Parts: sequence; structure tokens; C-alpha cells
Amino acid sequence: MTQFAQDLSWGEEGEAQLKNILNSLPSVKTCKKVPHTDAPYDLKLTTNSGAERGIEVKRLRGGYPTGVVEIWRDTEKRQRPLWHSDKTDYIFFKDESKNYWYMYNAQDVIKYLHQYDGHMTWARSSSKSDSGWIVKFEWEGGMPGFIKKFKGD
Repeated sequence: MTQFAQDLSWGEEGEAQLKNILNSLPSVKTCKKVPHTDAPYDLKLTTNSGAERGIEVKRLRGGYPTGVVEIWRDTEKRQRPLWHSDKTDYIFFKDESKNYWYMYNAQDVIKYLHQYDGHMTWARSSSKSDSGWIVKFEWEGGMPGFIKKFKGD
């Protein structure tokens, strides 16, 4: 299996984990995977009252004092990640090493990243389409928009 396929599978497992957690909440009517051709985020949550929310999921291997988030998709810093959209409501990061999820308001994170002018790191994957500039952040409250931390299943 190629590195890109492994990374894709890893990410999809994280999406499934979070989808199951969210679907178990009494206020959630349904949480479903969304094809990237239909939306710029991973999951679509519908509450019992009918409100819909777009959710981006980042499953990180963890074991580090900080998480990472993609700020640019290309070397030239011209393309933002697809989830940098006004349609994305929440972003969840999972520190896999500690089995914790961190929930952030996506619009606060996006605004922060679009104004960010600090240190960035180039993250190259074996797949050119999976490389980009990343920013490190403290897991809990390391960026604006932190909402809560909770244990995975």
C-alpha cells in the first residue's frame, strides 16, 4: 500500500470514530461522511432541531506536546486547504497517542491561520497532493476557538 493510501485510510478511520461518537449524542439526529466533491469538510452533522454543521476531522499520531494544522496546500503559499471555507463550522483534532479529541470553532481557527505570520514548517508526504505548510499549536487552547477536550472511545 502506498503512503498516500495509508494516510487516507488513517484519516478515514478517525472520521468514522468521531462520527460514531457524535451519533451517540442525544442532541444529534445524524452525522454522516460527506464526499469532498460535495463539501469542503469531512462530516455533516444534523441536530434534532434540523441545524446542519460542517465538520473537519484531523487525526494526528500524537505523542508530541503540540498538534499541527495545515495552513497552505502548496509550496508557493497560494492555495488554502479546502476546509478553509465559511461552510466549515467545527474542526476536531485527535491526539491518537493519548486518545483525546480537541474541538475548535473552525471559523476562529481559519481566521487565525489567515492572519498568521509566525513560524511554519513544510510537511512533505510521498504524495505531492498531500504536502503543505503546517503550523504547530498547543493541543488545548493553542489557537482561538477552543471549545472542549474529551476522551475518545
